[in-house]
Amino acid sequence: MSPARGRESRQQSRLMFILVDGKSEKKYFENFRGINPHLRIEIMSERDQCSYPKSLKYCMSQMTRRQMELDKGDKAVIVTDVDRHTSQDVMDFDKDCTKQGIGLFVSNPSFEVWLVLHFERITRWMSCEELNDELTRILGRRYVKSESIPFDNDRLETAITNGFAQFDDSKNRNEQCLGNDVSRTTLHLLVKEIMDF
Repeated sequence: MSPARGRESRQQSRLMFILVDGKSEKKYFENFRGINPHLRIEIMSERDQCSYPKSLKYCMSQMTRRQMELDKGDKAVIVTDVDRHTSQDVMDFDKDCTKQGIGLFVSNPSFEVWLVLHFERITRWMSCEELNDELTRILGRRYVKSESIPFDNDRLETAITNGFAQFDDSKNRNEQCLGNDVSRTTLHLLVKEIMDF
């Protein structure tokens, strides 16, 4: 490809870099590749998201490597669970990400909250094990984290609607997601952004 053509196609499409912390998340977001010719989605899985500072540093290095231009519409986001972190850790991480222009989207306690929302609302706190059991019940087969779940546009709309039913204010989204009253996620805001681009 000629350099001029590369620049031309780069100007026509935005890049969204998504750093996730597991195989389930990576497999899920791969479904969004190619849905819009103006949005190029690249997903990487960073297994060391036990350390928020390391995840942030890794994301920033990937942004530099990809020559991302946040001021021209490129976007970098980190998708993570909060089950191994304190609320204060998550809020500090959110502030650090914001300072770097990186969006943070969390699930409390795990990504499986988002998967359950494709089928039904969640109105109580569910542990990681309970979420996995609920997905097993919903799917009619044993849920395996590294396998994708079947979904179509209707299921996606259901998930987004169920996410907004939990809360719809994107201003303090991650703070609203913390606590142990109801299992929540902010992924509906990210997925809606991808779909509406």
